[in-house]
Amino acid sequence: MLADGHITYEKKRCLVEDDNIAPELKEKYSPLTPEIIEELKTFPCILASENHHAGWTDDNHFASFAQLVEVKNRSNGIELYYHPLFGIPQKRINELLFEFGIYGKYRHSNELNHSHWSIKAIDLYEVLSEASLFPF
Repeated sequence: MLADGHITYEKKRCLVEDDNIAPELKEKYSPLTPEIIEELKTFPCILASENHHAGWTDDNHFASFAQLVEVKNRSNGIELYYHPLFGIPQKRINELLFEFGIYGKYRHSNELNHSHWSIKAIDLYEVLSEASLFPF
């Protein structure tokens, strides 16, 4: 079983970067009120570290499919506490940029090259299922 964890992001990298979040999602979720935090905790998520190379990564690089359990809005950053459910080869995520909604503006660029927290208007369960990325 994977251990619970947390990650901290600078506020300027959370739900506000125009290149990474649709304006309507930014407007709705970036205030991080207690009600919004409760809603965000119902969303599944993918937690990934930055690609090892520009636009791609190695075979042994894994992201986690996880559930947020807490979001703490601190003065110096946003802390995400999560419960990982299973690993996903990050190489496969890089192969499915359009489906995950993380395609970058340039050929060797995508959102996995830059640490940040964003929300996408996709059905994550559907994308993972169609890509045969569920381990069960």
